[in-house]
Amino acid sequence: MRVNGKRATPGQRVACGDRISLVKKQLPWEVEITRIPARRGPAREAEACYREKDAARARREALGQQLKATAG
Repeated sequence: MRVNGKRATPGQRVACGDRISLVKKQLPWEVEITRIPARRGPAREAEACYREKDAARARREALGQQLKATAG
């Protein structure tokens, strides 16, 4: 995982405006932190704290389709 282009450390704190890039299940994610929640909560609440650019989402979804096509 990277925060603002630099390798993240375990337990690293993030702030609003930070950009996070990571790979989850072979798919790249690029998000920007929009707010910090008051508590650690469920994924549904976490999703309201970041946004993903449309272009990054489209690339991830296209790659996911390619991976499914080659696996099946």
